Amino acid sequence: GMKHLYSDPPHFVRGKNQFLYDQEGNEYLDMFAGIVTVSVGHCHPKVLEASVKQMQTLQHTSTIFMTQPMVDLAEKLAQITPGD
Repeated sequence: GMKHLYSDPPHFVRGKNQFLYDQEGNEYLDMFAGIVTVSVGHCHPKVLEASVKQMQTLQHTSTIFMTQPMVDLAEKLAQITPGD
């Protein structure tokens, strides 16, 4: 099920930075930003480039399997966090 907060919800067709755009070209400030968009905005060039690169390599697998990005992140965290 899904509940709309509006009787006539906007139909968004694209996002750019902190804005959303409907099918008529109206611009809205995204005040409900999700997990990623709250910190980097919609379609951030660096995030988009990294996402496309990763999807061209390996789109999805379960976290029960090891992947190179997991290893890279673990190594980076071990370098930058204190302690052993």
